[in-house]
Formats: sequence, structure tokens, C-alpha cells
Amino acid sequence: MPTSHPSATKTSISQYKYGRTTTMETIPGFNVFALAFLLSSGPRDQAAAWTELSADQRTTLKSQYSSAGISVIVSAFGSTEHPTTEGLDPAATASTMAQFVLNNNLDGIDVDYEDEPA
Repeated sequence: MPTSHPSATKTSISQYKYGRTTTMETIPGFNVFALAFLLSSGPRDQAAAWTELSADQRTTLKSQYSSAGISVIVSAFGSTEHPTTEGLDPAATASTMAQFVLNNNLDGIDVDYEDEPA
């Protein structure tokens, strides 16, 4: 009978201050690095800074993080945006955000849903 094993625990850190550089040395013990934030209107803070890098710079950084066992993802919404309350189309929003992940060679997305009014 096959034995299943849980996948490795993921420990994450988020970066939202625009322009701050985060290196592997500054985040020891973490294996997920989240760029905050992606909103329906586009990237902000560190997510915006990531898009302003050249394709070569993003590839180099992504390779360094990957070699260190760190996944690079983007965080969506946060407390800034209330997608349900604001009436955003869920399918269109998901599609746009998925395309952002693909276009920017990211490993995934963290949906930081803080729409308390909904």
C-alpha cells in the first residue's frame, strides 16, 4: 500500500515597500516570497517594482530565488481592495491575475482576501 507524505511546509514572507531589495540573505528560513500587491487596476508596491525590472533582471532574480528553494509569488488584494463589495467580475479578475503571473514568470498567487464588508 502506498504511503502518502505531506508536502514540505511552506513559510512565506511578503514585501510591500516599493523599491526595497530583498535578497536570499535577508530572508533566511523562508521558502515563499510574496510580492505585494496586485490589484484589479494593476500591480502596486513590490509587484509594480518587479514589473519595472527588465526581463533579464527578472529571469536572473527568479533563478537565484529558485536555486535557493524560494518560490516567488504575488499577493492579490490585501486590505486595499474589496473585490466582492466593489462588484468585480470574479472570472475576469481571476483571468487577469493569472495572466499577470504568467507574464511575469511567477510561481503563483496568494489571494489575500480581506473583503470584510462582503
